[in-house]
Amino acid sequence: MIIGIIPSIIKYKIQITDLPGAYSLNDYTLEEKVTKDFLDYSEYDIILNVLDSTNLQRNLLLTSELLALDKKMIIALNMSDEAEKESIIIDELQLSRILGKPCIKTSATRKSGI
Repeated sequence: MIIGIIPSIIKYKIQITDLPGAYSLNDYTLEEKVTKDFLDYSEYDIILNVLDSTNLQRNLLLTSELLALDKKMIIALNMSDEAEKESIIIDELQLSRILGKPCIKTSATRKSGI
């Protein structure tokens, strides 16, 4: 006897909130205040933390603050193509192990890693 399985169609509703660019969760700038307020008072399932691969040091303060929130997070290492042009080598697997969150090299211009 062969039993056929008909896949059911599952529909998801996804709402994405693009927060202003911020380098920390301090209340020094309007961007930081808006971002901090959203993270503190809104309901969300996951954080997509988009970092500039050509300047990771500038972005890691915010990343460390986001890690302290203990929320689900994916880290997108964007502009990875530009980083490679500048001979910046990022070991995304090691960074994932260190941070305890998945890190994925992406390039918006090349539409890779998306």
